[in-house]
Amino acid sequence: GKNYTASVEYSVSSPLAFGEDLSLSFTQDIENLGLSLDYDVKSVIFEMDIVNSIPVDFNLDVTGLDKNGNELSGTKVSLNGEIKGGSHLAPVTSPLKLEIKNSNGKMELESLRLTMSATAPDAEYVGVQLNEKQGFEIKNMVMTLPDGIGVKFN
Repeated sequence: GKNYTASVEYSVSSPLAFGEDLSLSFTQDIENLGLSLDYDVKSVIFEMDIVNSIPVDFNLDVTGLDKNGNELSGTKVSLNGEIKGGSHLAPVTSPLKLEIKNSNGKMELESLRLTMSATAPDAEYVGVQLNEKQGFEIKNMVMTLPDGIGVKFN
């Protein structure tokens, strides 16, 4: 026989959908907050909106980090709000308020580590294909120092 050369190109595209046994977790750092100052900061409040077009509710755990990426000591983190599930046609905006209180007098907050987790979606969304444009977004993030900043002069 005769030898023939052929080139073949193919791709596989598979839709993604959440099943009833979903367990999802991921971490995102918000860096360079710039509160690694030599000042007395007692508390910091972050208010933000989370816009979610993924059909699952998310749980959020937040950790304050110093400039070396270590968890802040002597701080208490409290979170008010829930991240509700949405869809690509009807994203849901969830307001969140995060407060970090410091008992050390000097807060060296450089980053926030957000760990988000989700479990099984609502029954109506099990098996529904996700769209590449679905996701979540943090918007309108505002930081306030309700106790001000204490400065010591020598």
